[in-house]
Amino acid sequence: MRFVDVIVLTVSAILLGSSGSQAGAIEEAMAAHERGQFAEAAELFRTLADQGEPAAQFMLGTMLMYGAGMPASDKDAAAWVRRAADQGHAEAMSCLGYFFSEGRGVARNDESAVVWFRSAAKLGSASAAYHLGSMYMWGLGMTAPDLSQSTAWYRKAAEQGHAAAQYQYGYSISVGNGVPQSIDEAMPWFERSAAQGYGEAQWELGLNYANGWGVPVDPAKSLAWYLKAADNGHAAAEWVVGKAYSEGLLGAAKNLPEAYYWYALGARNGDRDATAGVARIRRKLTAQQAADADRRVSQWHYPQLKRTCPPQPQWWWP
Repeated sequence: MRFVDVIVLTVSAILLGSSGSQAGAIEEAMAAHERGQFAEAAELFRTLADQGEPAAQFMLGTMLMYGAGMPASDKDAAAWVRRAADQGHAEAMSCLGYFFSEGRGVARNDESAVVWFRSAAKLGSASAAYHLGSMYMWGLGMTAPDLSQSTAWYRKAAEQGHAAAQYQYGYSISVGNGVPQSIDEAMPWFERSAAQGYGEAQWELGLNYANGWGVPVDPAKSLAWYLKAADNGHAAAEWVVGKAYSEGLLGAAKNLPEAYYWYALGARNGDRDATAGVARIRRKLTAQQAADADRRVSQWHYPQLKRTCPPQPQWWWP
């Protein structure tokens, strides 16, 4: 994945739990970071962090996690984030939960991850509520999965606008995870998530419009959503789009070079059906058509992600 060198959290979220006297200095450091002046931002954050400012400690830890303006160090990142979390900084608490859940900079400990996610979620962190929902779904850090609790925490995060949680809450409703099953009630949540560019939700809408699940069958809308998911690097969507152009499905005009392009992207992203499609279609193309498509594939990159802690989820698993 590629990353945009900005922090996605608002200044107000970062300042939450920090002393008001340092707000101006933190905003100055944030401005340097957003201008791409990472070394300057790191120096400013470190000065404030050394003074005990939790917002600066959290930001310094996040920059160390990604190596922005300084060498990356998970151990140092976790140490600074822990200082902020111990002072009650909600996003730092969520970040520390992530470190424990992944074993980054600390020994993996799912029980500790749950404690920190829960504490942060109770303070209003949407990212923590999302991850806590995932911990409950898989039964990590607890004796057994609890789908009712999982869905409840996903809902809290979804209602705060967390794109991955909106998808996961919709999914939980659609399959009845601890709540009455209802594809009709799930669809608005898929749509909200997809509108924010979340690839798994876009894939879900492509499926639903293709099959008439919760909506009337609409091939054109199905293809449009599959294309959005494919543009986000969703390998299965890339295969479906390739198949649509290969066989003239979902209202797409048959176009073998375009089919080859999408199959090739899906194959590069690990989809076996797309890999088979590449071999099948390539034999039908001219050398120039294949070369043009290969060049397009080589120029394609994953959508850029903003640097956050926890990192932005891309798919529905934790």
